[in-house]
Amino acid sequence: MPINFDDYDKKIDLAVGYAQSGDYYPAIKIYEELIEKNPDDTMILVNLGQALNAIGDYKRASETLIRVIEFSNTNEVDPQILSMAYTNLGAVNKALSNFDEAIRLYSTAIETDPSNQLAIKYLEGI
Repeated sequence: MPINFDDYDKKIDLAVGYAQSGDYYPAIKIYEELIEKNPDDTMILVNLGQALNAIGDYKRASETLIRVIEFSNTNEVDPQILSMAYTNLGAVNKALSNFDEAIRLYSTAIETDPSNQLAIKYLEGI
């Protein structure tokens, strides 16, 4: 069944709104529904990984963000999205006190997209 992008975009907006207001559980539910329909939507995967990290589900956050990175090995991914995957995976590692890995991931995020101010900020904060 083809994706109705009007509904898809509305659901993205709704999920982002939930996440931005700190209401992560409904955001996660919507992101997961969207991924079922379009499993290669790397931006949704990054957003899902970030929301999972925010609720402390580090294992699922890592798996989700690694999926983006692995997908980029064989497919073209927007460098800003890929950089955010590295940034969020760095944040997961920092939360787990894996500081050396967090530094490596933040550095990779910056190499991927030198304009990634969040990765620069996080790297400076370690």
